[in-house]
Amino acid sequence: LAERFFVDRRASADLWSRLKSLAADPQANVRYQLAFTLGELSGSERLASLAEIARHDSDDKWIRAAILSSLAQGANDVFQDLTSDKNYRSTPGGREFLPELVSVVGAQNRPEATREALKFLIQLDDARLKFSMAAALSDGLRRAGQSLADSGDEAATLLTLASSAAANES
Repeated sequence: LAERFFVDRRASADLWSRLKSLAADPQANVRYQLAFTLGELSGSERLASLAEIARHDSDDKWIRAAILSSLAQGANDVFQDLTSDKNYRSTPGGREFLPELVSVVGAQNRPEATREALKFLIQLDDARLKFSMAAALSDGLRRAGQSLADSGDEAATLLTLASSAAANES
């Protein structure tokens, strides 16, 4: 209902304050709707709330879908926020959502965002998560008509790590 009060896709300070507080609402259906509503806003302040919802609800495929649908802009920022949280990366929901999110980063085909994602993947010490996210990034890039292999030195380094891991019998 609040979406109609946005002027030029920007919320008033009072309305924005109330929206931010809903990211911690105890009702999943409220957080679900908020994820969609945040997609109607412009500006980077909405991204922290989307990341907060992701931290709370990554186990829910519908809420994950709502978050992803609201990231036509800012997918890389949310990716950077969530991947910097080692605890989140180790949760089952985080391990499921991060590949979905990095796929969107790839599909948006922004070279700097792709490089940042690749740099993160290179240093990630969790091989299973590293390579599931690399595959998802590659899928996203492919949807944008690009190739992971053509994404620069970071991609070459990651592909070398993948080759070494594949050849390692242990």
